[in-house]
Amino acid sequence: GEVGFAIYLSGGIDSAAIAYILSKKSEKPLDTFSISFQDGDYDESEAQKQISKFLGTRHSEIKIKNIDISNNFSKYLIVFVKPCFNPTSGAQFSFFFASEMSG
Repeated sequence: GEVGFAIYLSGGIDSAAIAYILSKKSEKPLDTFSISFQDGDYDESEAQKQISKFLGTRHSEIKIKNIDISNNFSKYLIVFVKPCFNPTSGAQFSFFFASEMSG
């Protein structure tokens, strides 16, 4: 688009492939965003950084601490129309809120 493209990098092959295609279609550097987790079992930030570096994107990382998810739990309940049992939903909500605040 005229204002460029932005994409969430999960660290997986799907988001990496889409980011690659968008980076080839855009005249401007692609903006990429990712979540890093305090808990190393869920953190894929190293893969996200490698993808960003390879593609030459302007990368922003939102660091999610365990306390962030619990502190925002009441906000999640307002946003979700029906119960959501996806374990990453709280982190995604925090990511969307933080990315919106960053412009």
